[in-house]
Amino acid sequence: MENAVDALQEKGRIGRTADSPNELTVSSHVVGSRLGIQVSDTGPGIPADVMDKIFEPLFNTKRFGVGLGLPVVKGIMQQHGGGVEIESKIGQGTTVTLWLPIPIQVPVDETTGG
Repeated sequence: MENAVDALQEKGRIGRTADSPNELTVSSHVVGSRLGIQVSDTGPGIPADVMDKIFEPLFNTKRFGVGLGLPVVKGIMQQHGGGVEIESKIGQGTTVTLWLPIPIQVPVDETTGG
């Protein structure tokens, strides 16, 4: 979310003008046995050369920051059996989707206790 907010504040960069709408959308959906949580922005988009490095630890395009946010998020998602997808178009914005598995719940038989 922080990256999306930062992107919305980047007026004057490629594809962004002073009158471009600033939109941040958070949504969720279920696909099969996975839950997708999407964060989309109407920021400047991510260039291809940056997309290639976006999950590398210590890679950073910001003036302030360490470059650990996305690598840590990816690691946490993978530890829980999920993943991260990023789609971006220059001048249109970026969508980050966090995928989490939905645990299968087996009903408990109340007569036998198991």
